[in-house]
Amino acid sequence: MSNPPIFDSKEPHGKPLYCVSWSTDVVEYKARWPKTKDKEPEFQSALITVRYFATTGANFCSIYESIDVELLEEDDASIELTSVPLKNTTQKIQVYKDDNSNETFFCCAYGGHSATPNFPITSPFPTHETHKGPQLLAIAGSSRLVKIIDPTTTRLVLTLSGHGDDIYDCQFHPVDEWLLITASKDQSLRLWNVMTGTPIFIFAGHEGHRESVLTLDIDSLGGRMVSGGMDTEIKLWSLATGHHKASVAKSYELKGCGWLEIGSTERVFPTLYEQMPYFSTTRVHTDYVDCVRFVGSDLIASKSTGNSIVIWSPVIDSKKKERLLKNSGEQAAKINSKARTGEKTSGDIDKFDRGDQIVALREFILTDCEIWFVRFSIDNSGKFLTIGNKAGLIRVWNLHGKKSVPVLKCNALCKPAAVRMVKFSPQSDSLCAVFDNGVTVQYDFAQGRGEDGRVRRWKI
Repeated sequence: MSNPPIFDSKEPHGKPLYCVSWSTDVVEYKARWPKTKDKEPEFQSALITVRYFATTGANFCSIYESIDVELLEEDDASIELTSVPLKNTTQKIQVYKDDNSNETFFCCAYGGHSATPNFPITSPFPTHETHKGPQLLAIAGSSRLVKIIDPTTTRLVLTLSGHGDDIYDCQFHPVDEWLLITASKDQSLRLWNVMTGTPIFIFAGHEGHRESVLTLDIDSLGGRMVSGGMDTEIKLWSLATGHHKASVAKSYELKGCGWLEIGSTERVFPTLYEQMPYFSTTRVHTDYVDCVRFVGSDLIASKSTGNSIVIWSPVIDSKKKERLLKNSGEQAAKINSKARTGEKTSGDIDKFDRGDQIVALREFILTDCEIWFVRFSIDNSGKFLTIGNKAGLIRVWNLHGKKSVPVLKCNALCKPAAVRMVKFSPQSDSLCAVFDNGVTVQYDFAQGRGEDGRVRRWKI
């Protein structure tokens, strides 16, 4: 079954698009317009929902506005009239071009907040009170920099530097929207506080990745992170131990520089190293791990170049994990203390059995997906999984279904090109895909599902 998209657009540069990200911001309002041109016309009222998503590729970032119109059965005379009828539409509203023509943006993510509308701001330092507006957009790639854009003011408000090589993935914390985690070719992951421009943690070192880190995900409660890379390893890291929480809290106390201030103010923050994940395994894949996602609270879905997505569970002894995290915290404090004074730390890392056993639960077989850096998405309900392939075909699976076969298939309208990423909207009613030839497509997924969760049709 082939289903055309409700929207498609091609970037003028025609180069690969690597990432698409939806904002969780939703603007809702009601509109009303005349249905006829009579002297006493009938009127139509509707609920208008506006959402936003961004795509990145080459040295460009594009932001789109998606408008959904839901017609109301009864007319509401109290609603302000519009001049023309409104309809479902998606359009590009902003484009950002980096001055560096050699830049390639591999990832983007929405998080944090712009300034609160109509709030009197007397300081360049953002706070939880002054910045409650629309979300910011983080973009990163081959220049090793993370750039924070405020779409409301159309300005670059912050640049985060520290990575030593390409940045392949980034994601904001699901609970604290000011925390951003990035994954890099320099074999590290970094946790940043975007509000204060502070690097809080570096996840790398003794038990860290030995090759490029390609992918990361944070669980819905924000207490754990999973990462995967070219070393074929998948690692689980804690974000909720005592020293993690203390360092995050301390990062909010720093008021050394403002987003738009020019000039330097002396400021020192003790960025900490986390060298020991609490679980690490190479038993799932034998090649690059280019996409990992949490499924619910306990399961992980991961993909390599082997034409399959595997859902599995790590085998972790809870008592051993608790002891490991406690010892890891103590060692991290010792190592970071010595590192700041220039002392050697090689003898301060003890060997712990982190375990590498897994239980494979389910496998989804893919076709034409043996290339790397193709990323899948799982909707927020944890019910559907979607991915594209190098032939331009997008598939959707029902994770709760009894059979591991796709319930939807869609061919792009353009000539066959690799689908680099497919992403569900936060409301799970729409999905976007980006292609190797600079094309972006959007599909209406809401009308394709029945009350029982089965996919019946795909609305055009």
